[in-house]
Amino acid sequence: MGILFYNTLFDENAACHFALGKGFPECIENGLTMTPEQLEQKGMNDSATHVDFMFGTGDLCVTGFDKRETPCPCSATAAGQNRGGDMDGKNRKTSTRG
Repeated sequence: MGILFYNTLFDENAACHFALGKGFPECIENGLTMTPEQLEQKGMNDSATHVDFMFGTGDLCVTGFDKRETPCPCSATAAGQNRGGDMDGKNRKTSTRG
């Protein structure tokens, strides 16, 4: 997209982002009806804070890995689509494992 909105609600969806802190129960099937203990068993993080970090370049390629170490493309470029939008002028490739 190549646009920086300077508004977290827009920028976190227009760029790649990761978050640290409290997870959102609505992101897990039936999460809104689960107890805190059940959410923890599903891997939901509980914290007093939630912080988003936005990052990206036109050719950024982010790949996650599932429990079996199978690569899962997490960005349009990793999935074979280049959406453009060099936000910081650096050309890096990033992989995360978790």
